[in-house]
Amino acid sequence: MSEFLGGLSFWWRGWVFLLKSPRFLTLAILPLILSMLFIVPFFWFIFSQLPQWSTVLVSVLLGWTTEFWQDVVYYPLFLSALLAVIIGSFFLVYVLHSILAIPFYSRLAEQTVTLRGKKSQGLSFWRMLRAGLIKTAVLLPVGFIFFLISFVPGLNLIALFGSMLILAFDIIDYSFEAVGFGFRERVGYLLRHRGQWLGMAAGLALTLPVPAFTLLIIPGAVTGAALILKIEHELNHEF
Repeated sequence: MSEFLGGLSFWWRGWVFLLKSPRFLTLAILPLILSMLFIVPFFWFIFSQLPQWSTVLVSVLLGWTTEFWQDVVYYPLFLSALLAVIIGSFFLVYVLHSILAIPFYSRLAEQTVTLRGKKSQGLSFWRMLRAGLIKTAVLLPVGFIFFLISFVPGLNLIALFGSMLILAFDIIDYSFEAVGFGFRERVGYLLRHRGQWLGMAAGLALTLPVPAFTLLIIPGAVTGAALILKIEHELNHEF
């Protein structure tokens, strides 16, 4: 339970740390400023058009039925479409943001891990970029599968939480890369500390009701993940 609670508040803890550390805060804010130039217009367009798209879809599917049945079908369809759009648009925007933010977030995780007294491998720009692009290429198909599942009534909430698990893994993976974990070590860590992983996913899910808020907390999440990272053979320093 303690690991779950630590994961639940990890992005908040990261932002508290960032606000006390100006040199880290610069690394956190720069990618956000750049990303907001396309994120805000994108979400505004998607969510402003969603009711109209749902109405058109109901008319196409049930145009031959009475107005009563159209009203009955509209709201479940709208809610399902809303979840699907949240998952799909979030993944698209997050992937674009992640590619842009690779050098910033990798350096942020590395410096946080180093400050905690843990040995960092030292990350070159090309190594950071290569690792980020490989990770994006792997996560995109998984995200697309969750997007398809989100259209199935009853499974859309599972797809949503699965998406948050992927996002939590992507965030803590910056720290895994900084300390030199291989693939098996990364998977092993998540399985050993699954309470922490589930808590991180739940903490991220709580930010979804506010459009684009999840992306705003990502720098704090990257930092918070480095702060709660546990390496069994090294001394854990608490902040």
